[in-house]
Amino acid sequence: MVRLVMDGFHITCEETSPVYGLQSGKIVLILAEGTENSVTDGAQYVFSTADEDEPDGAVFSKDDLTINGTGTLTVKGNYSNGIRTKDHLKVMDGTLDIRAERDGLKGKDSVTVKDGQIRITSGEDGIKANNDSDPEKGYVVIEGGSIQIQAGDDGIHAETWLTIYDGDIEVQESYEGLEGLKVDILGGNIKVKSTDDGINGAGGASGGENQERAKMEVNEEAMCVLPEERYMWTPWRTE
Repeated sequence: MVRLVMDGFHITCEETSPVYGLQSGKIVLILAEGTENSVTDGAQYVFSTADEDEPDGAVFSKDDLTINGTGTLTVKGNYSNGIRTKDHLKVMDGTLDIRAERDGLKGKDSVTVKDGQIRITSGEDGIKANNDSDPEKGYVVIEGGSIQIQAGDDGIHAETWLTIYDGDIEVQESYEGLEGLKVDILGGNIKVKSTDDGINGAGGASGGENQERAKMEVNEEAMCVLPEERYMWTPWRTE
């Protein structure tokens, strides 16, 4: 395991990921109390061969990544993603301000948010878990914190299960607000603005009304669970 303490840490790299965990088992990124930190990459990466496509995030890890501490981290993913791991990504605490060309927070196997202040502006998905080959992975869990997202595609996307227990979540801009094969909302304060579905229990990548309807017709596992006694939903969409 590698512990990286950011204590007034500022780094920019134009050609690759400034923070790159190639083989670490697990990285714990600690934001020291009262500090401001930043990680910025360039718009074009330089790879040794034409077949390479990784790393592809300003903060990139091939293994598990956990973020905690009470400091602030600003991430600018000018090439692709903001913070990405090929395994499990956890945000335990801290203030994160992420701007990314593609996805903001991306964990292939899972993304879990326990607490913290998170603001994401992304060209594609805000928060995303994209493992579609293992039914036990590809999930997103929100247990608390404050999350604001402006996304070009989905606000929060889980390939399998999206579960929200608590937290203040505001998707200020999106194509689809909350999406997963199964969406289970058990608590929290949630506001969603979308140009398509506010909440979509279908899974897979967004692809228009006909594709979403087809996915739900062939996949009987798709579902949304909402506590009716606590929520009143008014369906609407902007053109």
